[in-house]
Amino acid sequence: MASEFDAEAFVKNYCYAFGVGGGEDIGQFYSAPCLTVRGDGSLHVFTSHNEIDQFFGSVVATYRAEGMSGFACEHPSTEKLGSGCTRFTCEWIMQRTNMSVIRRWQQTYILRAIEEDWRIVVAIVHAT
Repeated sequence: MASEFDAEAFVKNYCYAFGVGGGEDIGQFYSAPCLTVRGDGSLHVFTSHNEIDQFFGSVVATYRAEGMSGFACEHPSTEKLGSGCTRFTCEWIMQRTNMSVIRRWQQTYILRAIEEDWRIVVAIVHAT
């Protein structure tokens, strides 16, 4: 079983995957199956890691085309939801190389302890 959820390590590693990685690097944070709810309310259900990797490969390519060089995280909060389950919420700030802001959004994740690690099973972008 995984140790306690470490929000600081999660943010550091997740930001790194988006900053320099590809879809497979980001996909490692997700469980298959998983569910994402986008800011427009659309739902994406992924049943395999291949689907997750392809989706996030497209997302990170779009972000980089918009000038993204990295992310910052503000207002992180966590709540233990029971044995092996936690909620993590934060505000993401997508930034350019000069640290100017491309966009901000709030997102909540539900994570499960799976084997020795924590994996996202639900990701919800809050409506703006």
